[in-house]
Amino acid sequence: METETPTLTETNLSDEALNALLKQHEADFTVATVPTPNPINAEPTGFYTSYRTDTGKVFAQGLSKKWRPIQNLDCMRVLSQLSDAAKVNIRHLYKIDGGREIITQIDLGSHEVGGNDRIGNYISIINGHDGGQSMSVFQTPFRYFCKNQVNKSILDAKSRNALISIKHSMSSGEKLEVLMKSISIAQRDFLTSIELYRELLNSTVSESMAQEIIRGFFPLKDDVGNRGKTMHANRITDLLNRYNSADQGRTPRDTAWNLYNAVQGHLQHYGKNSESHMKSVLIGQDSKRAAQAMAWILSFLSVQNVADDLAIKEAQMKDMALI
Repeated sequence: METETPTLTETNLSDEALNALLKQHEADFTVATVPTPNPINAEPTGFYTSYRTDTGKVFAQGLSKKWRPIQNLDCMRVLSQLSDAAKVNIRHLYKIDGGREIITQIDLGSHEVGGNDRIGNYISIINGHDGGQSMSVFQTPFRYFCKNQVNKSILDAKSRNALISIKHSMSSGEKLEVLMKSISIAQRDFLTSIELYRELLNSTVSESMAQEIIRGFFPLKDDVGNRGKTMHANRITDLLNRYNSADQGRTPRDTAWNLYNAVQGHLQHYGKNSESHMKSVLIGQDSKRAAQAMAWILSFLSVQNVADDLAIKEAQMKDMALI
């Protein structure tokens, strides 16, 4: 009888079940390294190349002899142990650029901003096979209303802000310990973010102000031509439609929270659908733009001083947690 594929929310999974999960997401492969020869004379260079053993896809060249990949199965073993130890759930798994990076999202619980509008405290663990930090942990809150990512704070506009980076030389036990620490940091940071979201919800933004803020953040560039003008007009129309829809009436329309989520939804979904885009939404350029949008909206509001205080407090908390 065929075994049913386990779900991401289960804990204490066997290697067979974890492999089934990886296969379901086309991530059931291993990574190896080979010496990188000189392309001219084929002499040894002292560097190494990482690649997929099933397809031969090259991930990175010029790696040191000491670099070792964290296999996807090993990563999932640690996350399964984490799920059981911390009573959290693994929610999503994404494969980026043919497996160059595997992103797994863990749900640490949720808080309500208002009116049953809940934000999930998600952290994303990135396991890279291209020679960088093998595992990095980022806070990537998730809004259940629209199934969109939301930025945790305006600090994300300045850097990637990884909670913790995990060295590939660590043992499984050490990785689990570091991940547990990252959960502690994420729980504290998340409460700060919820405060900011509630300030946005309690701040009024009229339709005319929303148009001013949107057009200021997405200005029409000079000398773009007729095609560029049409594309810009379509962008503004999409943004205003999202603002006026207000999550199909579930969010108070004339609020900064609704405006921010209109911009976030636009950045996440407008004309884009790819693996690389999902990474951009989580920790890349689109995430940075969304954080910049939050800062831009706050600059129009009386809560700017509140936001500044929250940002300072968050930075202090993070400094203390990482000592």
